[in-house]
Amino acid sequence: MSEELRAATKLLEAAFQTYLDACLAIANNNAPTSDNIQQSLAGITNGLNLITSYENKIKQAQAFIYRIRNTLPRIVLISALPDELIARIFRLVIHTQSCSFKHLTSPQLVTPPLHAKALSQVCARWYRVAAQSSGLWSHIDLAPSHRLANELLTRAEISVSRSGQSLLDIHFVEWFVNQDPQKQNLIYQRLGRVCKSIAPRAKSLELTLSTIRRTSYPILPVLTNLFACCVPGTLARLVLAAEHDSSSRCNHFFDTLITTVDSNAPTTASQFNPIWKLDVTRLALDKLLHPVKLLRLDGIFLWWDSQAYHGLVDLRLTCGHRAFTAITEDQLVIILKASPGLEVFHFGLKLKVTDSKNSLPAPVHLDNLRKLYLQYPAQQNVLRLIAPGTGPLKMAMIGSYTGDEMPPPQVDEVTRFFAQANVTHLYLGKVKGVGVNRLLDYLPNLHALRLEYASLHPKHDGTSATRARQDINSLHLMDASIHSEIFPNIACRFQNVTIESSSIYEGGTKCGADSAEKYIKKLTGMNLCQTVTFIRSRGVFQLHEWERDE
Repeated sequence: MSEELRAATKLLEAAFQTYLDACLAIANNNAPTSDNIQQSLAGITNGLNLITSYENKIKQAQAFIYRIRNTLPRIVLISALPDELIARIFRLVIHTQSCSFKHLTSPQLVTPPLHAKALSQVCARWYRVAAQSSGLWSHIDLAPSHRLANELLTRAEISVSRSGQSLLDIHFVEWFVNQDPQKQNLIYQRLGRVCKSIAPRAKSLELTLSTIRRTSYPILPVLTNLFACCVPGTLARLVLAAEHDSSSRCNHFFDTLITTVDSNAPTTASQFNPIWKLDVTRLALDKLLHPVKLLRLDGIFLWWDSQAYHGLVDLRLTCGHRAFTAITEDQLVIILKASPGLEVFHFGLKLKVTDSKNSLPAPVHLDNLRKLYLQYPAQQNVLRLIAPGTGPLKMAMIGSYTGDEMPPPQVDEVTRFFAQANVTHLYLGKVKGVGVNRLLDYLPNLHALRLEYASLHPKHDGTSATRARQDINSLHLMDASIHSEIFPNIACRFQNVTIESSSIYEGGTKCGADSAEKYIKKLTGMNLCQTVTFIRSRGVFQLHEWERDE
């Protein structure tokens, strides 16, 4: 093969040199006479067109040579591996990457995630391995408002053809931005055809929609196609999320309720809650959603008596912005009772509390609960409805910048829950004051404590020194206000302490960055704990990463 390439290269070089000599000779001649100008112009134009075609052929040859080069094990080490290992590496690369569509920014700025199509274009072997690995093609991203909407649809069509009988993860993103109506209609027509072809094999359906518009057109036909064509028992995961487009100046947020065409629900539940009626029957939608095990709803909700709220192991009812949607205590109790095996529960909606103390609903036993996330202001009332099991529990509570003291001076639902549950990891965010030592009295099995936007002040905890044993692994403080006179009494309870983007106060006066670092060094010298780490700037904290299983 190399001999053939060398021989062809010599012929090409000779032909190029002959061609250049001819062009140079023509260029050195005098200008053509008036009699043959037209003929000369035609020849020049034809020559330029031929040069363009030569350039394209050279690029094709270059691509072929690169593909040959990429198969050489000495240059590309992965090429020495068997196909099975290469396919496994491909799966790791594709499946572990973070989807750039997870959070909405401007649709013109978001880069589509890496697709298996890119791997298949490296060389002939990679193409064969990728094409034969059906699992590589199981994730499908659709974004009709994106500048690459048609390319994403082409990706989806390729994935359908190469994924075999593999079940699919479908991620649909829509910004509802203004665009040419004709172009939009063409994209949505093609989108409708793609949705019908992929929905029957969907095991996971995730829809992330912008909240900046009240109108549902043209999303409803797409949702109807997806829900109508999904197969009951195959669909196991449903995520509906409404996110505010941070690039937009529009500040209108609308929680959305989804129901069916045969529902008696009004067009709008309130001035804040538009209702989207899908062109499917209630019976068909309930049949589809009843087997779903993971249901995450953020700003877009199903009607509270939907069969979707049955038999769940992961339920999240939250709002990324100010929540207008409300649920009654009785409705929430019914939902919790319908999922006794619930392992993960996030709640951040308005909760309408029962007025009469004589008719308070009994707590629901959730023996398998492992992760609990509650947003202000419904925390106390939700905790009253849950009777936790004895297994380890990761818990997060997001308060407000003017939130109450934690733990409160008097016994309340929070402290009662702490006493009942086996909390091993606790995250508290936006709590005005935290009495850490008092808090630890309620949490004998705590392994890790993370506090964000908290104040550690003597008035919340006292200053008496109690050198308790270091039975807690870690304390992580982010954007906290730390008073030096109390902090040694707190740090001594932990093996490892991290202070990130926080302020140190000595004698009620805020220290500068240099003084704060000196205080941390002093604290380290006291041997109160194994490690003390001080980080000046704040990193990016993601709660979902903190709550991952260890």
